[in-house]
Amino acid sequence: KSLIFCSENPEDSCSTPWDACCEPQEKINSARALIQFTDGEGNPVAAGLKGYNGLTELDHVVVTGVVNEQSTPENLIIDGQTLYIAASE
Repeated sequence: KSLIFCSENPEDSCSTPWDACCEPQEKINSARALIQFTDGEGNPVAAGLKGYNGLTELDHVVVTGVVNEQSTPENLIIDGQTLYIAASE
């Protein structure tokens, strides 16, 4: 499913366009996924990726990983293995 970010609407002046707040909440909920990176013991790393290799909001990324066994259709969880920053807006 695709979301339209506020920055893609020229009539919108939202200060946080990456949160897709212009879209209905139900659509946001159905299109989201949690990507988590884990340590050697399988525990989620407690750190954000903002700034990692210059990563900022609205950058396009490619993540490889596996679906976490605790994932559900309503709450997709991916255990990330690699992150590639494809492009910036």
